[in-house]
Amino acid sequence: MSPLTAGPVGHARSNASGHETVPPEPVSPDGPGGAAEPGLAARPFRRVLGRPPVFRTRAALTAIALLGVIAGPAPAGAQPMPSVDTGPTVSQGMDFSGFGVRWGYNDRYQRFGLSYETRPWWIYNTENWGQITASTEVLAAGWRASGGRDPGSLWQLGVTPVLRWWPTEYVYGEIGVGANVFNRTTFADRSLGSAFQFGSHIGVGMLLNERHRLGLRYTHYSNADIKSPNQGLDVFELTYTLRF
Repeated sequence: MSPLTAGPVGHARSNASGHETVPPEPVSPDGPGGAAEPGLAARPFRRVLGRPPVFRTRAALTAIALLGVIAGPAPAGAQPMPSVDTGPTVSQGMDFSGFGVRWGYNDRYQRFGLSYETRPWWIYNTENWGQITASTEVLAAGWRASGGRDPGSLWQLGVTPVLRWWPTEYVYGEIGVGANVFNRTTFADRSLGSAFQFGSHIGVGMLLNERHRLGLRYTHYSNADIKSPNQGLDVFELTYTLRF
């Protein structure tokens, strides 16, 4: 076989058999008629990175500048945005009235009472120490002496303002001082001196849930020596309140 006859690039070449052989034309990387870009390996790299680094830097600086404007101080006279309510506050959680039962014990006598408690008529929120509330408790109670002491029964009506400190929404401490009227001046071998008695108590308690509350109290009754003798009455109490 004879070697191909050399000819100008892009022109036909003939071989020994007389047939012309046309070599393929060089193909541009960008297609027919396009100019070849230097460095074909750089094209996939550009597709991955997207825009040039200079453009990305300018976009980042613009975004930072916008954030600075948004986060900067509000102009004079601008109204603050309203706060978002994240749930009930302590004062909302304490805003209840309720009915309760009171059972008091002393080794000489016992007491059973029914009470009504008003909604708080005074509320004070401290900065770091919880909340203080004031409400009024109305009580009707009956007393029963033990051990054959005489007289063996006593009836009571009372009104007591109660001050409670709530360090949290669930536990509290309380104090109260009120006025009471008894149906007799002697009970369980004791002389009360007068039918009118002051009542004072201290106590602690907790919420079982939104509607149910339990407490413990120590309560003392006396007439503050308005009239003698003034032997008074004392009970330890278990209290339960159904709130509504």
